[in-house]
Amino acid sequence: MPPDPLFLALFQHSADGVLVCDDAGTVLACNGAAGKILDASVADVVGRPLAERVSQAGADSATGFPLQSGEAS
Repeated sequence: MPPDPLFLALFQHSADGVLVCDDAGTVLACNGAAGKILDASVADVVGRPLAERVSQAGADSATGFPLQSGEAS
C-alpha cells in the first residue's frame, strides 16, 4: 500500500528531524531536517546504521530520554 500523500508532505516538509529505523538501527527513512541535523544528505543516511551518525549517549542527551524501539499503532 503506498504512503498517504498527506503523511508524505508532513514528513518531507517538517521543520523537525524525523528518522524511521528498523529494530537493527538501520535508517529506513529520513527527512531533510534530520539530514541537516546529522550534517548529511538524506541519501547518505538512508540504508545505513544510525550508530554511524549518532552515538547512543549523544542521542540520549540530545533528546533528554533514552531512545527506544516500538511498534506503530
